[in-house]
Amino acid sequence: MIITRLDIEGFGIFRDASAPDLSPGLNLFFGENEAGKTTLLSFIPVILFGFPDGRTNRPRYLPMNGGLHGGSLGILDESLGRITVARHAGKSRGPLEVLLENGGTGDERTLSRVLSGVSENLFRSAHAFSLSELASMEALTDADLRAAVAGASYGSGFLRLDKAAKALK
Repeated sequence: MIITRLDIEGFGIFRDASAPDLSPGLNLFFGENEAGKTTLLSFIPVILFGFPDGRTNRPRYLPMNGGLHGGSLGILDESLGRITVARHAGKSRGPLEVLLENGGTGDERTLSRVLSGVSENLFRSAHAFSLSELASMEALTDADLRAAVAGASYGSGFLRLDKAAKALK
C-alpha cells in the first residue's frame, strides 16, 4: 500500500487542502510550530481507521476554518490498483467510502485487506509517530510493533511471527 494523495476537506486548521503527488518513498512535512504537522500526522490514521470515539483521549481535530470534517486518501494497492478511501465525521467512527479504480466500491473488509490486517495501534506505532516519540523510543513499546519488527528482520515483511507460531502449534 502506497499513499499517493491527501485531500483534506476540513480537519483542524486545514480546509480544502491537498497533497496531490506524494512519493512512494519518504515524504517529509516540515514547518514552523503550529503549522499543522501534527494535524497532518493525525489525519491519515483517522481516515484509515476512523475518528476517535469517547473512549480515547485523542483530539478530534474539528475544522477550525469550516469545511466538511474529514477527507480522503489516494492509495495505490498492489492488487486493487488506485483506490480512494474517504471518511467524514458521523455516527460511530465515521462512515467509510472505498472507491475502486474499476468504478466499484469496497467496505471495511476491503480496507483491511489493503492494510494487510495492520491494526490502528501498529499503524500509529510504525508509520505515524512524532519526533518526540521516536527520540524517546516510545514507538517501540507496542507488542504488535515488536512482533512486526521481528518479522521484518527475518525478511517476511509484516508477518506476525507470534501468529505464525500459534498457527503451527
